[in-house]
Amino acid sequence: MTTSLLYVCLDGLGDDPIPEFDGRTPLEAAETPNLDALAARGRTGTVVTVGPGIAPESDIGVFGILGYDPHEEHPGRGVLEALGVGMDFRDGDLAYRVNFATADGSEIIDRRVGRDLSSDEAAKLADEVNRTLSLPGASFELRATIEHRGALVIRTDDGAALSAEVTNTDPAYRRDGHLGVALETFEPRVVTAEALAESVGIASARHKTLAFVASCFFCGLMGAIHCHYLRFVSPFVFTFFFSTDLVIFNMVGGLGSFWGPLAGSVLLTALGEQLFAAGYYKSLVYALVLLVVILALPGGLIQLPRAREAWAARRLRLAKAPVTAVER
Repeated sequence: MTTSLLYVCLDGLGDDPIPEFDGRTPLEAAETPNLDALAARGRTGTVVTVGPGIAPESDIGVFGILGYDPHEEHPGRGVLEALGVGMDFRDGDLAYRVNFATADGSEIIDRRVGRDLSSDEAAKLADEVNRTLSLPGASFELRATIEHRGALVIRTDDGAALSAEVTNTDPAYRRDGHLGVALETFEPRVVTAEALAESVGIASARHKTLAFVASCFFCGLMGAIHCHYLRFVSPFVFTFFFSTDLVIFNMVGGLGSFWGPLAGSVLLTALGEQLFAAGYYKSLVYALVLLVVILALPGGLIQLPRAREAWAARRLRLAKAPVTAVER
């Protein structure tokens, strides 16, 4: 014989004592006749969902309430969110449950955008992230779910499994094993990649110095080759327009990668050779090319394959969208 059960979890209802309520919580101060009637007709008590002194994230607490051991059987909130919205998730992938947030630089103004972000607005933000950002050696999909919430799935290009041992970037929580535990107080700042690198023993300052030295070496080498090619050098060779060309090469090709600036330099150098007789009008053409790339491909030409996939996916979603007949 089976029994139907309506399970209601009032997540976060406990709240904190407030001086305006004479040190009571909002729940203690509120008029709750229906809850009082249910409590009088039933049984009340307390339960430790995860462990003594642990204030778990919602999903972990619910797992414990349903009778599972979160330490052993919890797959992670990201996995549940990704599978729940039908995303392609495979063994070895990394899935995150994410929030859209309001930030000012590295400082978080609101961790949930004031709970005032519509699902349509979140979907547009997710589409922009998918269209303009990339990961070296990996692909990802960010999908908005409901209001400020979303799911992120990351997969390596070579099929290697990704580790879930990642520091929690939400400043309101810390990692306890593979579980997220709420903090009583926290600084509203995003944990930077540099701080994460230092935490696992990577000397960020040393790597920055090496990158700077390598850049100086190759710049000097290219300068020597350039002088050998011209058989003459003077400050007038390196004009203001020469410097702006280098910036445009990087922006058109795409920053944050090796192939992006290389593709931009090849394309614009070839275009410059065709416009050699145009003189200063060459800079105008460069500006138009840069403007088109910024508007159509904010991530540069290196993002073109991903942008084509995003455009194709968007067309597919529009094709599958139900058509509603409106009676007039």
